[in-house]
Amino acid sequence: MDKLQEVKNIITELLDKMDFKAKEMEATEEEGNVVRININTDEASLLIGAQGRNLEAFQNLAKSLLWKKFPQEKFYLLIDVENFKKKKQEQIITLAIEKAEMVRSTKITQVLPPMSPFMRRMVHLRFKKDDLTDIATDSIGEEGARRVRLIWKGTGGHSVLDSLDDLSLDGIDI
Repeated sequence: MDKLQEVKNIITELLDKMDFKAKEMEATEEEGNVVRININTDEASLLIGAQGRNLEAFQNLAKSLLWKKFPQEKFYLLIDVENFKKKKQEQIITLAIEKAEMVRSTKITQVLPPMSPFMRRMVHLRFKKDDLTDIATDSIGEEGARRVRLIWKGTGGHSVLDSLDDLSLDGIDI
């Protein structure tokens, strides 16, 4: 049995134990060693929960079970219901690209709203593609409110932040 089928079986079993019925379940492997599961169910709103909290909890539980089952394989698990997360990811990537255009035109760093570690990772991966390599990304903030910062590198490959090391505050009282 292949890994994707095994993942689907474990998630189906977990859903059954929670009295959820999946009408359909699709499993795919994506860029960045991501296994994406999309579940179609009549109980989508219950499984997703307020602001996706139930879905995140379900995903964390399934991830723990799967990592125990496949200890040698390191992969990221993304469980989605009715493409809720996929739509959210597309919105975040679109926002990030819009902010990147602002960075290009103004050379001023932009910060995206707080997001999950997985969504931050997807943004970082997107900015490694050719059309966005003039923009650097990093994550800032405290856990639970971490954000992606978009920084102008320009054609020379240097960040505006690199020049901050050269600043001197001698003679300035703060």
